Amino acid sequence: MELRIEYPKLVEAQKAVSPELPNWDKTPPFLEAINLLSQNIEGTVKFIEQDCTAEQLVWMSVIAVDVAGILMDRRFTDAMRKASIKFAAELEGYNVDECIADAENKI
Repeated sequence: MELRIEYPKLVEAQKAVSPELPNWDKTPPFLEAINLLSQNIEGTVKFIEQDCTAEQLVWMSVIAVDVAGILMDRRFTDAMRKASIKFAAELEGYNVDECIADAENKI
């Protein structure tokens, strides 16, 4: 599965889930994204470094702890951290850095 094609579709599905739902971040679009990002560390890091948008990084940060817990590889959080620096202006007002820190602590 190619992340640069599949992950944007999952982000669109995630945006359709109401945050008022109990366990909204454990609904199918989020679980599928966790599974997709956890399949291959090299592919995930490459996607974050080369294809991930600021919006996609925001949505990824919601599930970062879960992905980090499966991958158990700092390359994932390091790539997210670099992307958060790259998109600093676009991420202002979001808690992406806190989510990345939580994912780093999980590892």
